[in-house]
Amino acid sequence: MKNPFDLNPAKTTPEQQRLCNHLTTIVYQESPEQLIALMRALWIDGTNYPNEQVESDRETLLSYKVDREAFNLCLYKCCQVLIEAWEKTPETQEFIPKLVGLFTSPPNSDANAYWRSRTALRLNERIQAFRKSEQCHSLQHFLGLLQPQEIPANQIDTHQLQSLLYRYPYLYPYSLLTEDSGELSEILRRIKSKKIKFFDTNLSQYVIAQVRRSRPNQPGDRSTKNSRITHSQNNPTLLTDKELNRALQEYLGKIDGNPSNRDLAQAFLNYRSNLNFYGDFKKVFYQYLTKNLTSSYCIRQFNPLLEKYLETIFSDKLDDPITDFLILRTCLGTLQFLVVDMKPPHKHVIFMNLISNLGAIRTMSLVMKILLICPKSRSQLEKQLWILFKHYAESPCSTVKGLIKIWENYNVALAAYFGKGDLSWCLQIPRTK
Repeated sequence: MKNPFDLNPAKTTPEQQRLCNHLTTIVYQESPEQLIALMRALWIDGTNYPNEQVESDRETLLSYKVDREAFNLCLYKCCQVLIEAWEKTPETQEFIPKLVGLFTSPPNSDANAYWRSRTALRLNERIQAFRKSEQCHSLQHFLGLLQPQEIPANQIDTHQLQSLLYRYPYLYPYSLLTEDSGELSEILRRIKSKKIKFFDTNLSQYVIAQVRRSRPNQPGDRSTKNSRITHSQNNPTLLTDKELNRALQEYLGKIDGNPSNRDLAQAFLNYRSNLNFYGDFKKVFYQYLTKNLTSSYCIRQFNPLLEKYLETIFSDKLDDPITDFLILRTCLGTLQFLVVDMKPPHKHVIFMNLISNLGAIRTMSLVMKILLICPKSRSQLEKQLWILFKHYAESPCSTVKGLIKIWENYNVALAAYFGKGDLSWCLQIPRTK
């Protein structure tokens, strides 16, 4: 059976692979306390490791012939070996922060540094560099999602945006190093699934509670006692109750007297089946997207820009038959126009203008119309939302409130369109403006 922690043979040395294999062998033989002590001896102190071959391989990694990136990757993979084993039970999960802390906590001042061995001094130099590496940031991201420190809504403005990552499970897969994260990515996928299910359940319960709140209690109503329990369900988002109710009604109900987004999407797909040429598809696609965009900003600025942009997509294929490939590429290109360019410097002026002029709810409603007719575009959209999150990660939350509402609305929209909970009860709540 292939070792799941095998390094890329094109990028690794026998010494790196042996170090990972060694930890894979002993991870279930030693206690977590002993393994942390061994990791300290191997990577921090540089002495008294009870395996000469492992010490020799570590010495090779410290040589000037091996670059820092190779050292960082090997250490990262060794941490993954232990984390993957410990994540499986609550009893061992508590040791993961202690392991990560070995390499992320500021070093202690050492009055005897002059007398330390050459190995210890080289290790100290390499660990200092590791703390600034992408691999170390990846471990910190992972730890923050595995054991998040939840922030009360009234304290969010005092934190940076990156402290809210735990709230957005659709961003989890992109917060780690894609190529090197191995088992950590698998763990995050499981955490993501649980988090989404938990959110869907809480949102469904919240909606039912809101419906009951909106109904006056009748004398002798036997459900009064049970409804008190339901009424205690808190809003699971950072949106106000009014904003959340508006969002749900936007995503699931009629919009400005027009059919719902779901109905519009189905009508579009039905009509598309009668079209023959790609040029006709683009015209109908434009009409579909702009159906509810009737504000002065949209009529004067955004809609003409969108129409002009769509004209540039595969302009030489207007008379070609419609294919799934052309539809997908058109949807992906439109998302790049609407949200953020996937290529640096990741321009997103149009998206910010949409949020400023339409608000987060209507902006997200527009974006979701693309996903409703082309679900395959979802992964790109989530990558784009990650690019925005990463770009503003160190910004105070108080300065990016509009974007926070976008990420919160995406949570809600996913639950409304793709979740397993029944949120249609929201349509019984009186509509607010």
